Formats: sequence, structure tokens, C-alpha cells
Amino acid sequence: PVKSYVEEQPASMQSVRVADVAIVGGGPAGLASALSLKAAMPSAKCIVFEKASALREVGSSVALFANAMKALKAINTQAYQSVVKGGFCPNRRRQVSLAGAIVADVDSSGQYKEWQDKYGEPSMQVSWYDLQRWLADELPADSLQLGHGFEGYEEEEEGVLVHFRNKPPVRAKLLVGADGNQSAVRTACLGSAVQPTEYTGRLLYRTLLPLSALPSDLVSADAVTSLFDPASPGVGGALMVSLGKNRIAIHMAVPSAPDQIQAVRQQQLAAAQAREAGGAGPQHQDYQRYKMERMLAAVHTAPSWFRDALAAVDPLLVNEHIEYRRAAGDEWGRGRVTLVGDAAHLTPPVHAQGTAMALEDAAALGHAVAELGITPDALRRYEVSRMPRIRQMQDYERAHPSQYMDAAQRDVVFGVQVEPVRARGLQGVPVTAV
Repeated sequence: PVKSYVEEQPASMQSVRVADVAIVGGGPAGLASALSLKAAMPSAKCIVFEKASALREVGSSVALFANAMKALKAINTQAYQSVVKGGFCPNRRRQVSLAGAIVADVDSSGQYKEWQDKYGEPSMQVSWYDLQRWLADELPADSLQLGHGFEGYEEEEEGVLVHFRNKPPVRAKLLVGADGNQSAVRTACLGSAVQPTEYTGRLLYRTLLPLSALPSDLVSADAVTSLFDPASPGVGGALMVSLGKNRIAIHMAVPSAPDQIQAVRQQQLAAAQAREAGGAGPQHQDYQRYKMERMLAAVHTAPSWFRDALAAVDPLLVNEHIEYRRAAGDEWGRGRVTLVGDAAHLTPPVHAQGTAMALEDAAALGHAVAELGITPDALRRYEVSRMPRIRQMQDYERAHPSQYMDAAQRDVVFGVQVEPVRARGLQGVPVTAV
């Protein structure tokens, strides 16, 4: 039977719950970290706390290339098999002009086959939501707690006391922040030492469309389709990634001025505060309307079939992100607290490695805990092991911000070796680059 992921009624606010590891953030980074820690220490009680009240089909797709698949297999073979069976590998790359003409149509199946033969794993496209569900399905019962908005933590002699909005606190030996770019755990832990974010100059829009909403002669069920204007790259275009099952993931990167970004950020904060106060108030409704207006304005030069398909999407299923960079820095945590994924380091998605780096983080965290136990020393071991690889990735992206990885960089990224995360005493080699 399919698990139900909805918020349960709170226990007494006076009670203090206990866990070995509390993980804040129920996306792939947090869920994979929980699975990795359970593989490292099966008896450990690891609980993931997510602020959303339910898991919903939001977002778009994520690319899982060889390194991501290796990390996932090292963490949990069942989740890996779910991706292999339920994911999709497009075998064509197509370019469509804004005038509605196919200007390129290339068979890419040979390239993906070459990569699989060379690096040992397939390249898969999956929806963010499917990956979230597949990871969550492998957790023990009650290991994912919804409706938990993180408010802060207190250091104690043998652990941390983690506080949530309108929920009883949790006492844990370790706290892992997997709560993304706007990480509240990072702010609470590092304060003024947080690495500053750098705005890249773009807004990102992501959503899912039914394949049937798009013209079948232009958008294929087996292709990654680029809609673009050769004379104005990045304006009015989109990337459409087939996920199979009548689903097309839409990715748009829209150049935006700093004043517009500031307005978006203010609207997002007001909408989040309205939701946290108990519902979808006027600020939330206004933001949904403004978001759709911005997205549609960005594609005003696109074909009418594309604009009409976007206009018909439920605004709640459209993600609008401000694109940032954040350097890895030298500090991802202190004491009994650490960070994984975008909470620790942030790189624009041009190389499709955000989720992959989070999965690698999770595997490395499991390796460290298997060696050193549920201790602060394990967190520092994890951080030191990951920082060089993240810095290398970020340096390459900054030097090549608008092109995909060359062959040498693919060898570095896809060629990573990730040993299975095993219980303490049976540990193999941690994540290392080839």
C-alpha cells in the first residue's frame, strides 16, 4: 500500500520527543540523509521534520547522472531501483524555434549509452516529487514528520533541543539542516559567519505539463526539447524534458533586474508569513497572481501554444526561484549541527548537479557516522571530506556558467566512486573523486 504523508495532530506541547538524529527538511537531501544514517547505524532513530503539511506534486524534474545514481545505490538499493524503474531517459535532443520550426533533432541515445558504459550507471530524468516519494517510502514508519516549521535549537551537554512552530520540541544527539537555500538551520547555527549569496541575474520557473497539452509534431515523448530564439538566447524560451507517463517538465531561466528580484523576494516572504500564520491570506493569493504574470510576461514572444499551456497550470504547481550562488566556504556546522545539500552549498543548475551533490553529501555523512558514531567528530569528518569536491564543482561552474561540462569535467564528476554505506564496523571507502 502507498504510504500517506499528511500532517498528524500534535502531541502534548509539554512532551519532549527523543531522536538520535533530527533532520530538518523533507526534500531529497534530508530523506537521503536519513536513509544513509539508518544504513550506517540501523538501530539509530533518525527523524525528518518537514514544514509542509503534505507531500504535493510540485516542482519539475531533476537529472540523475552516473554520480547521483552511484550515491543513491550506496545509500539505499530499493530507492535506486525505484528510480531505474520509474525514471525516464530521453533519447533525443530537439531544438524548436520561437517561430515553431524544428531546427535540430539529434539522437542522443548513443551518448547516454556511452556514458553508462564508461561510468557504470544510467542517466535518468525523474520528477522531484517522485524522487521525494521513493525516498520517503523506504523510511521506517513515523520517520517523516510533516507540519514542522523549524524555529531554533539549544545546545545541551549531550545533544541539542530542537524547537518547532506549534509542535513539541525534540531532543537529539545531532541536528542536520537539509532545508535548502533559505536554510533556517544554517542561520541559527552560523549566524554572521554564513557565506553570502550572490544573485546570478536570473529567475527560475519550473512546473509540469501534460504532454497532450503541447503539439505532438514539435514536442516529443522521447525528447528533451529546447524552445528558443537563436537571436536572443535566454529570452522567451524554455527547456521541456519528457518524463514519460504523459508528463513534460518545464524549466525556464529568465534574466531579471535586481529591483525585480527584490520585489519577488519581498512577495515570497510575505506569502510564507501568511501561510505560517494559518492559511492562504491576501498576501499568498497576491503572490500567486504576480508569479503567474511574471512567468507569462517572460514568454510573451513564445508561440501561443506554449503560452496557453503555461497559463492553464495551477499557480500552486509553479515554482519561482531566485537563482543564487553560495560558495562552499570553510564551515558547514558547529558542535552537533551540520548542513547538507543546498543548505551547505549552492550552485546554479546549468550542470544539473544540485540533487547529485546532495545525494553525495548524504552518502558521505553516512560513511562518517559509520566510522565515528553519532558524534560531532563524525560531522566534522563529513564536512572535511566533501568541501574539496564542492569547491571544484563551483569553480568549474563559475568559469563555465553557460555551457555544459566538457569531457574532462564529466570524468571528474560522473567518475566518482561511492562505496555502499554499511553498518559500523563494516565500513568501506568514503566518497572520493577519480
